[in-house]
Amino acid sequence: MSLPITIAISTDLQGFGINATLIASIVRRASRPVHVRCWCRGFLADSFEVGPLKVEFFAADEEVTGKFPRMSGPSAYDRLLAIRDCADWDRCMVMDYDQLVLCDLAPLFDLELGDHLLAAHMQGPGVDMAYAMRVWLKRPLPEGWEHVADHPYFLMPPLMNLKAMREAGTWETFTKAHAAFGADEQLSLTAATGGRTLALDKKWNLFPKLHIPEGEVPKGVIHWSGWPKPWHKGAKVWRPDIWESEKSSWEHLRMGIWKKPISVEIEPDDDRTALDLARRGWRVLVFSSRFNGDEEAALVGPRFPDVEARPACRKSFQKCLVDLGCEIDQVRLGAWEDPGKWLDGTVMPPAYLVAQGAMDAEEADRLRLPGYDAEARLMSGEWPGGGPLPRVLGYQPGRRGSGVGPGEALYLKRTDNAPEMSPLRIDIQPPRAASRHAGKIGICVIATSHYRMYVRPLLRSIRRNFLPGYDVTVFLFTDGNIEPEADLRVIPVEHSQWTGMAIRRHLLFREHANAFEGMDYLFYLDADMRVIDEVGPEILGDLMATIHPGFHDKPREKFTYERRQQSTAWVAPHEGTRYFCSAFQGGKTPRFLEAVRTMAEQIDADTDNGITAVWHDESHWNRYLIDHPPTLVLPPSYCWYPDGRSRGFKGCIAVVLKDAALMRA
Repeated sequence: MSLPITIAISTDLQGFGINATLIASIVRRASRPVHVRCWCRGFLADSFEVGPLKVEFFAADEEVTGKFPRMSGPSAYDRLLAIRDCADWDRCMVMDYDQLVLCDLAPLFDLELGDHLLAAHMQGPGVDMAYAMRVWLKRPLPEGWEHVADHPYFLMPPLMNLKAMREAGTWETFTKAHAAFGADEQLSLTAATGGRTLALDKKWNLFPKLHIPEGEVPKGVIHWSGWPKPWHKGAKVWRPDIWESEKSSWEHLRMGIWKKPISVEIEPDDDRTALDLARRGWRVLVFSSRFNGDEEAALVGPRFPDVEARPACRKSFQKCLVDLGCEIDQVRLGAWEDPGKWLDGTVMPPAYLVAQGAMDAEEADRLRLPGYDAEARLMSGEWPGGGPLPRVLGYQPGRRGSGVGPGEALYLKRTDNAPEMSPLRIDIQPPRAASRHAGKIGICVIATSHYRMYVRPLLRSIRRNFLPGYDVTVFLFTDGNIEPEADLRVIPVEHSQWTGMAIRRHLLFREHANAFEGMDYLFYLDADMRVIDEVGPEILGDLMATIHPGFHDKPREKFTYERRQQSTAWVAPHEGTRYFCSAFQGGKTPRFLEAVRTMAEQIDADTDNGITAVWHDESHWNRYLIDHPPTLVLPPSYCWYPDGRSRGFKGCIAVVLKDAALMRA
């Protein structure tokens, strides 16, 4: 029979609430029942049992003398009462309130301890009682205790073999040692073990600065030893955000509320939602084609426990629904993602679906058909990233015939009259219709490093909305492992080539000009853009430029032209009547490549002179357009910011709002 996970803790009233987070982190990941005994100094809480968690509280009112760390005090001693008082336990894990358990503790309770009295992460070779007394306490061993000099010193807290301790009379030895040493419980327990200690893998007691590599979140036990603690406001300690993401309370534990809500993200636009949800205590599973076959691909930004990146595999997603079932709180579909591709034939559909705009009415109605007859809507910015738990929203009958706007999220609830345990029927959307128009269209996109996360959402939006009916090919310049497709040509770029690519993109296009052979029109789009509405033949011109949304209503003196005469992008004070963005540009292929070659030559000249234009390629683009006016000027609706900077523009192509800190991670 498997042993339960038995935990011994102790606390005074000041530290009482913190222990709830430790216990929640244990029970969230435990494969067995968890039994906690807590010795309370100066107060006594009511014991409780709910589900697999049992917590018993005992009064610790015995007077304890000696010197203890200021962050724990005498209450640290009380948890060792388990040696004396827990005759029904064969072993237990002693724990500190400044620990988090990010793995299953069950393997510890299957560990063969033999005649060892305890197991712990050891201090290291040469660190024994004699060393501890000489270096830390700076005094000799007490008289009569010279025999403990070579006892190996271990890190608190340990796994204690209570059965063996009872047989060895460890409690009596411990109390004598504590009276002799007059120091904290760690020293006395080391002296009382008779050297019968077993070394544990360090994963069971990891100190961040010593044992955890930068950027890693291990599957083990994290210990914020020392001062301050991660729950202290503004504390400069390792990853207090992880502590916050695991935070719980005794009230939640008593109600049996400790499981993290689960969000399944299908082809999200980027990683911000997953990270925002993780910070707020969610478990997040991300299915993204960005992870398909790319061993280097990873979630961008700080790592969190319970955030998992998986390849975009329908079979794996369907298995996830079966395995987790009703535990899933929401399934979120990335913008422009075909719901039928993922959900058609699902036997265990999720209770809540979240569809992100833009989505036309026909597609939204495809989701409403299988029984998701109630809906709620939120705009981005109304809630933190990822939104609230769907079950807390107020739902209304679904409005058939209505779509989802850009920046809007449609929450759909599976109603009681939905068919139970019957496969969903959401027909997979047919592929894009064959070309009806003459002319081949090329779109250049550069996506390296963290910008690779934007490729799939951009491709989906292009396939849906960019010149439908035309033969469109995307030329992707990337340093990632992305497979070519019928409408996607991948051009490898070495990472070293990416340095300063914002200024060098025209050099890159000049170098690969032969790749665009056969294209009638050639355009450039920033990787972090989305084609949110239909873009038609109105963009086809000899040389096309887009007015910058931030300057369409500004006087000329406010334009951010290059003002240094040393640069070939210099614009004199009397020149220029409009300021153009570089995020969307193009024209007929020969005409656009002529512009590319000219700007590349200007950039080469600037490089030789040791100067970089103030706004890089955008500065050179504006200089070029003054000398060679565009034949077609598009309004800012073809390059607008959905955060309000575009002052009411709402149009066809939007710039995704980036988290600068995340992109630098």
